[in-house]
Amino acid sequence: MDVRQGFQVAPGKCFVCSTPDPSVWVIDTCQDDPAEVRRARVYLCANCVVAAAKMLTPYTGVHVVSTDALSTLHESAQQAEALRTRAEAAEGKLAELRDFVVEGAV
Repeated sequence: MDVRQGFQVAPGKCFVCSTPDPSVWVIDTCQDDPAEVRRARVYLCANCVVAAAKMLTPYTGVHVVSTDALSTLHESAQQAEALRTRAEAAEGKLAELRDFVVEGAV
């Protein structure tokens, strides 16, 4: 299998959805279509590949996530880590304050 932009051999369309868009990224299976008498390549467009991958999620545990969503999740994780660090520092200061108050009350 190869990744290509556009369709290079007949039938020049996605095997699943039949899109003929030459600008779309496709998986070229490097296999001939058995339904065609003449040489005809089996292509899968990026949209159909992603849709198929999402359908497999319950069986594989692999999730398809866009780069935008992944970036957002990464930023959220970084913010959460910064907040956790601040909370731990505040907790340490509160423990020091508690110890100071307890020692002063004795």
